[in-house]
Amino acid sequence: LDGGHVDEAVTLLERSVSDAAAYPEVHASLLASTSRAYMRLIRNEEAVEAADRALVLAEPLALDSVVAEALANKGAALEALGRQVEPRLLLREAADIAHEAGDYDLELRVRSNLSVTLGMQDLPAAMAMRRETVGLAERLGSYKQAAWLRGLICNQAIPEGLDWVTPRRNLDQLLGEVSDPVTRADLLVTLLSYQLLTGEDADATLAELDSLAGAQHEGRNEGATQLWRAYARLLEGRADEALLLIREVLPSLTQGRIVGDYYLLHSGCVLGDVEAVREAEASIRTTRAISNAYVATRHVASAALAALEDRNADAFDGFSDAVHRFRQAGWLYHVAVVQACLLY
Repeated sequence: LDGGHVDEAVTLLERSVSDAAAYPEVHASLLASTSRAYMRLIRNEEAVEAADRALVLAEPLALDSVVAEALANKGAALEALGRQVEPRLLLREAADIAHEAGDYDLELRVRSNLSVTLGMQDLPAAMAMRRETVGLAERLGSYKQAAWLRGLICNQAIPEGLDWVTPRRNLDQLLGEVSDPVTRADLLVTLLSYQLLTGEDADATLAELDSLAGAQHEGRNEGATQLWRAYARLLEGRADEALLLIREVLPSLTQGRIVGDYYLLHSGCVLGDVEAVREAEASIRTTRAISNAYVATRHVASAALAALEDRNADAFDGFSDAVHRFRQAGWLYHVAVVQACLLY
């Protein structure tokens, strides 16, 4: 599971859960791990169910680490299902329980996940939590997790929109230190974002991502790399090629579908392709999450469609609502981009 082979892990866990019913402590632990695997495969309803089954067994037995694991997985799954307040409460409680139980590795993972969930609602608070959690990871000697968090800080500095120079310098340093293929692939995706947004050549980065394809796990499949290629073409002014590649890639995305839909929306807007924009808007509208950044993205999609359909008042209102939500989320780069759409 930790190595990224989640489909194989689910098969083994499901078999083991059925065999462990006579052993409550083992049964509870396996159910909590199964919940985590389901959550990572976006089988969120099953993740919640498995977590609840684990909690029924673990709480009376005072299996604190198992309780924390189950609460964390349930929180992450509920957030993906569109819940906002309860997931953050569950994750905070899971982190506290793990800390009190002395399970600091679990605490570290839960706090990292909480920072991701919080980042869609309140990015400045999430960035502060990540910087604090990096210190915890380094004190525990969990240098791989520390590197992942440092990379995430570099990545989220893009939507934060305050300083790209320092994070980019830190990212280059990280890439010189990290050899683990999964972590390195994460860092390269962030590097690719900076390169595409600042007009740098990204061929070498894309080539290395291709070479690391075997290390890519759920949510980072070949389709995700192809999606970045499509975005590169879009920014190079080759929107027609980008649109074709995005349509080809979308069915293969296991996670990050909203990113693919956003690129489809962007390409359709550049080309004036109302059908492409309508398709993207319809898909983005089905996103159930209600954090500020997700709601803002839905406003952008509906406003873009309204603009292409000459419903200018609706477009203005939609872009204005998006600016408000992105500002609430602390996504200042996106505030600037959407304000440019308003001016246009």
